[in-house]
Amino acid sequence: MKKRIWKFPLKMEAYYQTIEMPTGARIVYVGINPADEGRRGAIWAEVETDLPTEKRYFFILGTGQPAPEGTTYIGTYEQAPFIWHIYEGKN
Repeated sequence: MKKRIWKFPLKMEAYYQTIEMPTGARIVYVGINPADEGRRGAIWAEVETDLPTEKRYFFILGTGQPAPEGTTYIGTYEQAPFIWHIYEGKN
């Protein structure tokens, strides 16, 4: 078993997106990737690299937008002039 922190970039043009992560990945941080020229958001997760992957479903919401039913709050980050809130849910 090899535990690592991996980064999963977010696509800002999509309100809803699917990200493949190793099974059981534990999200540890949501923020701006300073190394990315476009300064896009990303999710960092602790993963076990030898596990198979699973699809995870995320929603990017602006402040005041309703969260889809059955979703769980993951984190918030600032991408001036906006504040984005990430929720995870089912397909």
